[in-house]
Amino acid sequence: MLRILSINIWPMASRNAIGYMTEHLLNNEKLFDVMEIVTNNVEVYANVSEKYCVDINGLVIDVTEKKLLKDIGSDNKSATVKRIVSKMKMLYKFLLPIKIGRELNEKIIKFKPQVIYTQGYDIRILKLASKIAKKYSSKLVIHSLDDWFTCDDKTIEILTRKTLKKSLKTGLSFSGSPAMTERIQKLFSVDSKFIANCVDYDFTNSLDNNQFKYDIIYTGNLEPSRYTSLVNLGAALRENTKTKDLVIDVFSPKSQIDKYKSLFPENIILHEALPVEEVEKLIEASKIALHIETFEQEHQNFIMYSLSTKIAEYLSKGKPIVYYGPKNVGVARFLSEYDLGFVYDNVPPVIDKINQIITNYDYEQIAKKLMKKAGVFFDKTVVQNRVYEYCIKLRGIE
Repeated sequence: MLRILSINIWPMASRNAIGYMTEHLLNNEKLFDVMEIVTNNVEVYANVSEKYCVDINGLVIDVTEKKLLKDIGSDNKSATVKRIVSKMKMLYKFLLPIKIGRELNEKIIKFKPQVIYTQGYDIRILKLASKIAKKYSSKLVIHSLDDWFTCDDKTIEILTRKTLKKSLKTGLSFSGSPAMTERIQKLFSVDSKFIANCVDYDFTNSLDNNQFKYDIIYTGNLEPSRYTSLVNLGAALRENTKTKDLVIDVFSPKSQIDKYKSLFPENIILHEALPVEEVEKLIEASKIALHIETFEQEHQNFIMYSLSTKIAEYLSKGKPIVYYGPKNVGVARFLSEYDLGFVYDNVPPVIDKINQIITNYDYEQIAKKLMKKAGVFFDKTVVQNRVYEYCIKLRGIE
């Protein structure tokens, strides 16, 4: 059994993708003994001048705007000055040292971690994970689900990448999609293993064409700007004589529904996002799983290398996935390359495919084929064993 210390911004089993995915990967009592550090609760200190404020956990540094403005000799509130203030706040995350508190230190010593697992997403988290790995002679595993280390500020980006590259050289890299694997290998010249979200697979489950409650479901965020694609699809379905009676049931966060509900046509029914344990039944009761990505350029970097955790859930039930969005982003490339979904970047073929599936689709036979192909990537038993084997091969683990 491997002793793994997980260091992330969200706890395991949380509704956030980070915690949700970590729980799926590491929740196996036969393979892993897991200790968890949720960084928002860690007692980590930084040595810093009294004129700056640092919050109690030290991971988010709040340098007061008033003091910074004084330091740069200005009372100006212009956009330029605010950018300088923002940049200085970010730089302090790199410059301030991390000190592990006594209580946390004792817990780690007692646990004796062999592997430190983190998904990063913040330079302080990465530095903390690297420090603990070095201090306790553990091996570091960095799991990049998307390109979190690229940002608008080039100075911050260079510093982040430099820190990440140094950490990757002494540890192991996992990537959340094939596109992200290529990205890591290109930027940092290290081998990266594709490890996606994993779920339970039941290959004995029978699919009855009469069990469906929903025509089409979409589960996920309406942002960034995904709602515009959904609105366009809904309007096109209603205008087509063959699909005018079909309904898209959308399950999204309440705050986003309240924000955009006035924009949706009547054939799109909005529901508040379901608890994780109820999503499985929702997928089982649907004919088609719809996946949407935005076409707006300003959000492309956000989706370019990611692979939604929902893809694993849809395919574990053998559901046909219809994708509408740019074809060059991570999820579209994955579905196309492995023939696991129908990928389109314009509306008419999406409508045609939906009509074809609804009217003439052998769910029983095709579902079994989909599940078999997808299980290589998403079956929890397969993926957890793969993670275990990769970690075991790290130098120094017995």
